[in-house]
Amino acid sequence: MSEAGFGAYEASTGRESLELMISNWPDIVICDITMPEMNGSELVAEIQLNYPSLAGTPFISLPL
Repeated sequence: MSEAGFGAYEASTGRESLELMISNWPDIVICDITMPEMNGSELVAEIQLNYPSLAGTPFISLPL
C-alpha cells in the first residue's frame, strides 16, 4: 500500500488498536468486531467517550 501513498497499521487486540489510533491518527479504521481485550463496539465507545478528537474517524467493522 505504501507504493500508492497509503500506510497501514495492524493490531491484534482492541487495546493495541486504540494505542495505534492515539499515536497515528488514522484516516479510516477497519476492525474486527470480535477482537480480544476490547471488541470493536467497545473500541468505538471508548473513542467516543474519551477521545472526542478521534470520534469522527470512519470505522468499518467486520464480523469474524
